[in-house]
Amino acid sequence: MSGSSGGNNRGNDTYNLDCEAVNFKTQLRSIPQGTIEQMKPKLRLPVVDNDGTVQAIHPDTGKFAGSIAYAKNVELIRCMSEGFGYVATVLKVDDGLVTVQVTPE
Repeated sequence: MSGSSGGNNRGNDTYNLDCEAVNFKTQLRSIPQGTIEQMKPKLRLPVVDNDGTVQAIHPDTGKFAGSIAYAKNVELIRCMSEGFGYVATVLKVDDGLVTVQVTPE
């Protein structure tokens, strides 16, 4: 019996992200060639769900700017499907690495 309740607890933990309080720092992944030069601190990149991958979109070009790695991506996607919107604000561009802060729009 204890095994079953453990499973149920894990299932309940799946959706414990407060969609209105999302706020985390990460680095963009899989940045397309030529995109780094377009990244500047304070640039706000819309965050979207593209078939289960959380992505940042460059606001000027409307093109993919990089993937967002987050331990709770499944929950973040759920929040977006419920109508919550997020932006990734560029904090730092350093030697090919782009650090962003993801927050509600």
